[in-house]
Amino acid sequence: MVKSKRELIILVCMGLVVVYGAIDFLLPKKTVNRLNDQVTVEEVKKFMSDVIEQVNKTNLSPKDQYVIDLSLRRWEKDPFVKDANLFKLEEKKSDGSVEAIHIRYTGYLQIADKMIAVINGSEYEVGQPIDPYGYTVIRITKQNVVIIVEEGVERIIPIEEML
Repeated sequence: MVKSKRELIILVCMGLVVVYGAIDFLLPKKTVNRLNDQVTVEEVKKFMSDVIEQVNKTNLSPKDQYVIDLSLRRWEKDPFVKDANLFKLEEKKSDGSVEAIHIRYTGYLQIADKMIAVINGSEYEVGQPIDPYGYTVIRITKQNVVIIVEEGVERIIPIEEML
């Protein structure tokens, strides 16, 4: 019947698993004490007001207050953007001065397979130039728009929700 020691070990392990499964299935389960489901709204409100009161009573150190203030500010530099100059554009004027160009990708429309980007409040399709700059839209996705600034130079403009 059993041809080798290996088969015997496998059969014994299988038998132990079957016995354990039968015992686990047939024996009554332990009941877990659950919290009283009859907690009223008033008790929750009282608990929340107590927590808020305790937080307000604590004296924050200047360091803790500084950390809280920093957490509420808007980030100057997004740590998730790999290249800080990824979507900064500048235009050089004829007099040698440099003017910052503000291109805002604020949304998109998707109709079947066609994507339309909303850039500076106007709709653009792939291949259309962005007025008044003349940059050409080459790719539109839900997260960003890729434009050609000059021959061989592409810039990625992320959607404003992602900033």
